[in-house]
Amino acid sequence: MNYALDALWWRLKTPVVRDLASLLTAPPPWHSGHELPVATLLGTDGFRYLLALDKDAAPLCQYLQSQPPDGQRLGRYAERLLAFWLSHAPHTALIWKNMPLSQQGQTLAELDFLARIDGQLFHIELACKYYGSQSSDINQLVGLNAQDRWQDKALKLQQQLSRLSMPEAQQQALDDYGLKLQMVQSVSVLRGMIFTHNGQPLAKPPLNHLGWTGLCVFQWSDLLPYLSELTVLYRFGIIDKTAWLSPHILPFSSEQALDWPRIQQIQQGMVALMVGRADGYWHEVQRIMKMTRPD
Repeated sequence: MNYALDALWWRLKTPVVRDLASLLTAPPPWHSGHELPVATLLGTDGFRYLLALDKDAAPLCQYLQSQPPDGQRLGRYAERLLAFWLSHAPHTALIWKNMPLSQQGQTLAELDFLARIDGQLFHIELACKYYGSQSSDINQLVGLNAQDRWQDKALKLQQQLSRLSMPEAQQQALDDYGLKLQMVQSVSVLRGMIFTHNGQPLAKPPLNHLGWTGLCVFQWSDLLPYLSELTVLYRFGIIDKTAWLSPHILPFSSEQALDWPRIQQIQQGMVALMVGRADGYWHEVQRIMKMTRPD
């Protein structure tokens, strides 16, 4: 699935609102077995609220600016976007964020969120991950940092989702918040992409065959067969890590819209292939993970 082609991206123009929208609506790259449904997270008035924020993003921007610096870390940025939503959306209430679980003064773990959504309590674990490989073996999927492996994160997420059953979590939530956690449902909000040699999903569980899929290339010439099929003018955009969440967009006047010779100078990174549309913007139509060839 190419989530970048969703009609939503024709409407939203403000980058931070686009990131929030993607965090709320993008498909998970793999199935944790405990997904929080998009319809539940978004709510019945979610799209209207996103459109209102796109017209006036001040509440969202002010909230993000009020938080401690995130060091340009995608995970922290995503956490703050979700915290804003859980704090401000009409059907949600944020109870706590980043709750540490301690035993004898030592932190054992941290729970991402506890929130009330339409009256139901949810323990939410958030993850945004991007893995690529030209192999059909899902255990070969790695991030731009080759030490970041899909199989490790998939296992860690399952461990995170089970933390609510720890006696320490049960007692601490009761002591600190007066909450009995037996009725709390542990769920994941898992976002990101899987990159393959042809941009098609790997139909291997637990990978999501409807997930957002991009192209994994080791050398730029791997992209030539795809480019040869394009019949419109295109450009490339290098995507900073904190901008990975949503499809890339650049105005026609932007110097960051690069042509084919200039993009070939990039050795590694996340890149958007963009085409021009009548609204005066270059819009992402394909995401590319440019990796260095493994030894």
